[in-house]
Amino acid sequence: MIGVLQIVDYAYVKINDLKFSQIKKGVLFYLGICKNDTKHDIEYMLNKFLNIKIWPKQDGNIGLPIKQINPAVLIVSEFTLCADIKHGSHVSFNTAMQYQEAKLLFEQFVTLLSKHIDIVRTGKFGANMKVVSRNKGPITIILNSKGYIL
Repeated sequence: MIGVLQIVDYAYVKINDLKFSQIKKGVLFYLGICKNDTKHDIEYMLNKFLNIKIWPKQDGNIGLPIKQINPAVLIVSEFTLCADIKHGSHVSFNTAMQYQEAKLLFEQFVTLLSKHIDIVRTGKFGANMKVVSRNKGPITIILNSKGYIL
């Protein structure tokens, strides 16, 4: 499971040029679910997401955990994060989990996160979305439940 976490001033998702969901100041989180991911990966990612000390303190330095701030979160499914680019310039998505299984894990992650964060919005799983955001800082962190970057 691979995630890209961004602190944003705002973020929203459009589908067919209509605004589908949005947040004001908070976290935009792209979540890629890879072929061998399990409930263990969800738990790891949730724990890392909630406890990562990435939120700016009053002095401007980062260091507060997300769970302490309880910001709005917009989660967007992003299977391309699981892309395999090891073979030249060819991109393979064989490492991404199949649609139905991935959708279930995505929904489980959202449900568990909603128990800790008051405002959780999502894109539409599997849809062609336009994501618009303004990154703050910029602060962008890559999380990987396997502990490494592909």
